[in-house]
Amino acid sequence: MSLFGGKKRTVRPDYTGLQVQTASSALPIPIVYGTDRIARNVIWSDGCQTHAQRGKKAGGKGGGRHGVTGYTYSTWIMFGLAEGPVQGIGEVFSGQSVTPFPTNFLSLIPGDTPQQPWGPALARYPAAALPYNGTAYLASPDFDLGSSATISSIAFEVVGRLAGTAGSLGQDADPAALISDFLTNAQYGVGLPASALSGAALFGASGDASYQTYRAALGLGLSPALTDAETANSILARWLRLTNSAAVWSGARLRIVPYGDQVVTGVTHTGARITYVPDVAPVYDLTDDDVLAAEGDDPVRVARSDPYGLPNVQRVECSDRSHGYTATTVEARDQGAIERYGLKVGGTITAREICALSIGRLVAQLALQRALYIRNTYTFRLSWAFCLLEPMDVVSLTDPGLGLARAPVRITAIEEYEDGLLTVTAEEFPRGTAAAYPRVGATGSAINRDRAPAPVNDPLLFEPPAALTAGVAQVWIAASGANADPYWGGANVWVSRDGASFVEIGTITDTTNWRLVVHDGVTPGGHPAVSAGDLKAGVPVLGMKTAADANNRLAVKSEAALLSWDDVTPGAGNMRLTLNKKAAANDAGFVLQTGYASRVLFGTLGSDDLIVKTSPDGAAFRTAMTVSAGTGDVGLAGVTEPGAPLHVQGSGAQPIVQVRPTGAMRPENADPSPAAAPEPHGARRVRRRRSRPPTGSSACSAPASTRAGPTRPTPSRSWAWRRRISRRQRRAPPQTPHSAPPAPPRGAFSCSVSDQNF
Repeated sequence: MSLFGGKKRTVRPDYTGLQVQTASSALPIPIVYGTDRIARNVIWSDGCQTHAQRGKKAGGKGGGRHGVTGYTYSTWIMFGLAEGPVQGIGEVFSGQSVTPFPTNFLSLIPGDTPQQPWGPALARYPAAALPYNGTAYLASPDFDLGSSATISSIAFEVVGRLAGTAGSLGQDADPAALISDFLTNAQYGVGLPASALSGAALFGASGDASYQTYRAALGLGLSPALTDAETANSILARWLRLTNSAAVWSGARLRIVPYGDQVVTGVTHTGARITYVPDVAPVYDLTDDDVLAAEGDDPVRVARSDPYGLPNVQRVECSDRSHGYTATTVEARDQGAIERYGLKVGGTITAREICALSIGRLVAQLALQRALYIRNTYTFRLSWAFCLLEPMDVVSLTDPGLGLARAPVRITAIEEYEDGLLTVTAEEFPRGTAAAYPRVGATGSAINRDRAPAPVNDPLLFEPPAALTAGVAQVWIAASGANADPYWGGANVWVSRDGASFVEIGTITDTTNWRLVVHDGVTPGGHPAVSAGDLKAGVPVLGMKTAADANNRLAVKSEAALLSWDDVTPGAGNMRLTLNKKAAANDAGFVLQTGYASRVLFGTLGSDDLIVKTSPDGAAFRTAMTVSAGTGDVGLAGVTEPGAPLHVQGSGAQPIVQVRPTGAMRPENADPSPAAAPEPHGARRVRRRRSRPPTGSSACSAPASTRAGPTRPTPSRSWAWRRRISRRQRRAPPQTPHSAPPAPPRGAFSCSVSDQNF
């Protein structure tokens, strides 16, 4: 016993090994597609080590002394991840901290088949060094257990199979390749032979109706982590619902058919443009003569859903990759249906396979439109003659009793009976329900507390046109975070009339870069924040009643568009529309289309000449006119380098040009007397054969340099034109040799006509 101190205390280790509270040997090995977060699963540990922590301890009269203050622990360990092979590990989530991989001396064994045992374990613990073929795992010889000898809450971001084949950032998996692997993989899949899948329906390229093209055009990508035991049927049904598609058996093959009913053009994660073109042409036009019904029964029975019971708000629960894969709910709303029938919230769709909120909002919108706008269900019976029909086929129905006249419907089910009769169930087919309408929905409320939001930029205030506010005076305010900060989560909006006292009029609560807040300028407190569109920093894209994309950065759907001179500033009264290209070899011009198929190209195409090209099919184009930028000469009918003021390409015995002035084109010096009035159409024809028009005559003439052309046509050829000639023109004196021809009177023509090239 010390005079001033207590009894001497010795610090001893509290643990001799890894403390595991629970253990299970029956957990399924996860299957990870794309990039997702999975929890740890310890498959082996050994060699727990104790580490004394030394420091200065409190002492008696003589002061403190150095000694052991406590212990920390580490161990050899292996964490099972998923079915292999995996591509890598992204981030490590430990408690509230997020660190990039590698950390804590962890190494990734990807899960190849076969694969070698982990080298350090093979040298130190050879009996425990198993290869774990086909299983991806992490291993560490010195994993820190802290002072409690336990593993904290830890999870890993696994870059799994097919990661990088879909998604805006290339982190998700292509659902088409995902489904194919899930159904046919011999290691962990369902085990279907590859021949049981319809490759033409599943995979494709731009311009077709395949499932892969539909998915890519919409920008859909999934990152499922299958960690729990679940039937393959329910997994596949969930994936198909999220991608707005259905699976049907066609003979001995499984076909994946999208519900997409309109042409969709999008941009893949690699930047390539891709277009989905649905196959929605009716395979049969069914009438009452084709439908079987008992006497007195309706040939086609219809059931219509009550719009007051249909959801007009659809929510989807997904994972937010940008905030540590936290569960986040996004939603889609139909404001028109809400105002008409009242707020009806549908059941929440659980979709943790979706790790990008933008994809979640798209899925919610498509699900909402199918539930809200497909209301009619038709049932009818057909004979065995229609046995080739399959679910997802489109047919047309004509039934005067129901007011149907070749109305398209989509078959959803077919039941075949022993007598060969078919009972068909079909849904109405309103075009456009499978295309994403403009939507307003929640963007998630997960907050990254480790990030400091950027300050608010100086707001932009402007008064919108009265047409946009129904004549109500409003001021619109656009606000954003500095430097387009993606972590900027919103702001409170305050206004003042005197610069001294301020009133809060609204709050911006989501993470868009630009939002609009509306205030009427009168009501104290104003209105709550109103989303008027994602302006984005710098406004890189703008769509009006349609979606803009990386190629068509300005997209407008309208019956008409007006660009007028500035009478507000005011301007000088001019209106110029400028198309500027980089170099002469590039294009600057207009494309005129019919049904999105190009028919006319007009502009400076591949050069500085003005060029007009036409096409009957949008594929093969013919140059109709070229105007030289250097000379102003005009080339027609395929002439790309005109060598004369008017240069026409042609061949054969027929004339290339026929000049037919009308009476309204009477020259200024023509006799206005009734005797010189134009003759009726067709009353007079001047026909000339091998000789050219005499010098000085009023026939269609050109300068001497132009008239000196090639060998004259053979006698079998002829060229003719109609002219009405005033008396004064007929008396025109002949020209002297080598003199320039007189300028033609206003209203006359001056050209060279030939059936050969000029």
